[in-house]
Amino acid sequence: MHPRLPPQTVALDEVSLPVMSEREYARGLAGTGYRVLRRRGRYWYRQLGGMYWAVNWTARMDDREARAPHPLAWGYRTSVAEGVPANGTLWLQMMPDITGYDLAALPSKRRNQLRKCWRQVELVALTGPELLLEQGHRVVTSAYRRTGYGAPVRPSSYHRTAPGEIGTLGRVHLAGLVHGRLAGYLVARAVERTAYIAAVHLDTELLPSNVGTGLVFEFVQICRRTPGIREIVYGPHSRYDEPLCRFKKGMGFPPVAIPARYRLNAAAAALIRRRRPDMYYYITGEPA
Repeated sequence: MHPRLPPQTVALDEVSLPVMSEREYARGLAGTGYRVLRRRGRYWYRQLGGMYWAVNWTARMDDREARAPHPLAWGYRTSVAEGVPANGTLWLQMMPDITGYDLAALPSKRRNQLRKCWRQVELVALTGPELLLEQGHRVVTSAYRRTGYGAPVRPSSYHRTAPGEIGTLGRVHLAGLVHGRLAGYLVARAVERTAYIAAVHLDTELLPSNVGTGLVFEFVQICRRTPGIREIVYGPHSRYDEPLCRFKKGMGFPPVAIPARYRLNAAAAALIRRRRPDMYYYITGEPA
């Protein structure tokens, strides 16, 4: 028996992570408005008016598959299998092997943080939108003001979109509460053999609770219980945010280089390299 939990939540040991095929995830993306293409048996989505990305970052395509998915694409990028000719690198903060990841696998600093989190934070999974509708906007606004990532979100927009994501596209939402106050939440999904931590939003005032450490650790445990998952990606390499990169490495997600193939037309490459060095690095694997 678990102690009484907040409404629309379940204990973490009751959580299972849906594992989608590449096709299922591509269909889900199309249902949210993305332009999705199937070429040579693999799936791509379009952004920025003509840049195509493999829907599964770790697709590791073969030489035939890793070609431009559309004749008018001004760019594309995908990971490729070992031995396939590559002209770039996909740098991900990644746990390539989730077996054996437990408390003893963490450095002493992270173990202490995790124990503190367990004492102070109630960690649960969301089954409905109530907590996010009540407190989610405060958390994402706090996180944005601290990190500068993303863009400010109006309450009306957040209340219209974020809660509706629960249960869609195979997402799971883990949350941490301190005396009933939402301290942070994690959003994740799994495609084929790879689980992805898509977002972690933390309330700045409650960072001392180490809720971020607890959410990430517990998500890995869910993945370890889920048949078929072999690796976890915690976002692109945070080259331009050393504290975040250091946190991810300390949690077992070092930068990992995966061979990649990309193409950018010259004008787009020059513009992105000048104005968005982080994006240029994400596409090519090379510092701008």
